[in-house]
Amino acid sequence: MKSRAYRWFQWVITALILGVLGCQTTPVTKRRQLVLVSDQVLAKQSLEVFSEMRQKIPLVKDEAIRRRVLEIGQKVALASGGELDWEFEVFESPEVNAFCLPGGKIGIFSGILPIAKTNGGLAAIIGHEVAHALAHHSAERASQALILGQVVAVVDDQLEGKKGQQVLVGALNIGAQLGLLLPFSRRHESEADAIGIDYMARAGFDPSEAVGLWERMAAAESSRSPEWLGTHPSPARRIKDLEALLPHARSLYQASHQQYPTEVVF
Repeated sequence: MKSRAYRWFQWVITALILGVLGCQTTPVTKRRQLVLVSDQVLAKQSLEVFSEMRQKIPLVKDEAIRRRVLEIGQKVALASGGELDWEFEVFESPEVNAFCLPGGKIGIFSGILPIAKTNGGLAAIIGHEVAHALAHHSAERASQALILGQVVAVVDDQLEGKKGQQVLVGALNIGAQLGLLLPFSRRHESEADAIGIDYMARAGFDPSEAVGLWERMAAAESSRSPEWLGTHPSPARRIKDLEALLPHARSLYQASHQQYPTEVVF
């Protein structure tokens, strides 16, 4: 009789075949991607997470800052063409970070605002997060985790009772982390940069500010682990990649309906 893990593996292979036949592409970069997890399911979970964060993490009380984030966020989201239920929140936290949950829930931690510094710097951050949502990166990562989890389950099942089972399964997990999950995470970050600079330029913000943002980010870092061990590319790599995208992004900026001059706002 076939084991439960083996039956799960058959299900995953079938889903993969169906996914390849219905493969979708990311905006702007047009990368083909396999997504087996529904964005709608993740969006429902995101509502709960976002609501809980609003209750547990203090919100920035300065209305001028909140208004600024909302205005720039709405401009970039509109320029993206993505019709999600966008929400923007500013959390009072020293963490130098921002995030976007599936469904368009974007959070900005106040610790990143001095590094954003300008309206263009903030537009670059928000463009990056909007890109994550519209490129279905969360659903893609969930799909990868689902497939890998089932593969590991099959291997574990086949090795059950054999010498070295735990070592081999552990090695498989580590190999998957270093060889697939982390590289894909870095790829998602680079892709969000590439899509985001397009969105900010279309919204009328100088795309060179995206480069300036990462120059300031690099200067603020005290240390970092080797890139191959991280979920994000190094600032130096991001700067280089963004500089290569500037000519096209500048043409979008020049063609935008309204061009906003760079202004120090934080």
